Amino acid sequence: MTDGAEAAEDVLTLLSRTPERVAFEDERESLSYGEVRDLAFRFARALRRLGVAPGHVVALGLPIRARAFPLCYAVNALGAGHLVLPVWLRSLDGQWETALATRPDAVVVDPSAAPPGSCAADLCERLSARYGVPLLSLGPHPGARDLSAEARRESPEPFAVTARPADPRALWLTGGTGGALKWATFAFGARRPPLFRPYEGARGPMRPLVAYRLGPVPNSLAAVTLAAGGTVVTRAGIEPSGLLPTVAAERITEVSLFPRGWRRILTGPEAAVDTPSLRRTSFLGDCVSPALLRLAIRRFGPIVHTRYGQNEAGLLAELTPADYAGRPDRLRTSGRPVPGVDLTVRDRAGRELGTGRQGEIWVRGPGAMSGYWRRPDLTARVVRDGWLRTGDAGALDEDGYLTVLGRLADTVEADDGRVVGPADVEGRLDDHPAVAASAMFTGRPTAGGRTAGGRPHVAVVADPRAVTGRELSRWLYEDTRLTCPEADIHFVPDIPVATSGKTDRRALAAAYG
Repeated sequence: MTDGAEAAEDVLTLLSRTPERVAFEDERESLSYGEVRDLAFRFARALRRLGVAPGHVVALGLPIRARAFPLCYAVNALGAGHLVLPVWLRSLDGQWETALATRPDAVVVDPSAAPPGSCAADLCERLSARYGVPLLSLGPHPGARDLSAEARRESPEPFAVTARPADPRALWLTGGTGGALKWATFAFGARRPPLFRPYEGARGPMRPLVAYRLGPVPNSLAAVTLAAGGTVVTRAGIEPSGLLPTVAAERITEVSLFPRGWRRILTGPEAAVDTPSLRRTSFLGDCVSPALLRLAIRRFGPIVHTRYGQNEAGLLAELTPADYAGRPDRLRTSGRPVPGVDLTVRDRAGRELGTGRQGEIWVRGPGAMSGYWRRPDLTARVVRDGWLRTGDAGALDEDGYLTVLGRLADTVEADDGRVVGPADVEGRLDDHPAVAASAMFTGRPTAGGRTAGGRPHVAVVADPRAVTGRELSRWLYEDTRLTCPEADIHFVPDIPVATSGKTDRRALAAAYG
């Protein structure tokens, strides 16, 4: 089973096995397996009648909700690809032309995520107007044709799914918080492996919570859940403080979140909420300190996983409870590369480095993108002879465990010549009893969105009456051999989080760099 974006045929086939079982739930509706199948084929017929054909790309201005999944399956059933628009961004700032250059063949807007007058609605309407392509909507929207109403008039009868191997099937948005918006493209001919696996043992069906936005993680988890006969619960606008209460109320078995979100949950009053239904929790998307992992394991037990991957490449490495059982030192790692993925660490010239040597992580495997949509210039920078340059710094140990230091652009050289990144700095500072949270950043953001200068700064959430910047500077140096003067250690009320859910190092650099 591959993920839901790449395997619409697989998903649509398995939906017929238990049509009465509930497949998706959100705050508005629940859809059974049979209803998802029927809705997908109704959507597909309506889209085909409105001009969508094999090889086309349909831009989706949708939140993550139950109805979004059958729409994705419908687009792929026609041999077309779906491109997720950044409807969660309140402003595109200087990136309007980047977003408009995607040149889709149709645009679908959900009024609940893109109400008239919003930045999201403006983007959808501009795309439609610029290229003269249909503007469709899931419900009434000014100037749009109601796709839901069109679909109700169509037959739900299944038809054979056909697609050309080289045509795009999924275009996942990446960047936009640390750099330019771009869309990682995956073709129909590439069968991407799943990012998740069913649970071991037979302790009831899967019931994961997928939240925040459409992307490869929700789509993969949805496909694995449906294959196992489970139910996917979606929430678009949930706050970290409401996550565990939702888990308890909805009997959720699995939830994944960025480290900053988990920290807010695990250090807040909601950490006391009883969640007996949970069978797997995951950290993903950013560096996680051993201190935070230990806190999560104490709270949830040995069901905590760390997943390292990228939208461009899928899941690359995973740290499981079996990996760290009796080996607390492995909490500093992201686990071992997953089956099917070739992963190496290389120097700036592209030469492979030995065990323990630090450099850039390069990967190769069926989960890697074919390139960035309509950006051959960016593709040429990161795709080399079938290998993908991740832009992350890391090292492999003698047992094959990968330590991810952070983005290569965020690393600096310590006094002993080692490369030090956010994972090292934040891991050390988070171990200090007076520090509640920390973040490393370097320099100020440039016009292109990158930081520059290579001078390390640190933001800490701590009471300056309990610990001084000089004491933290010494504490950091003892473990990392990184010199960070007291003047570059900044006491802050909180660590800012970008709309992606990751640490907003650009905001810290702009304020304190």
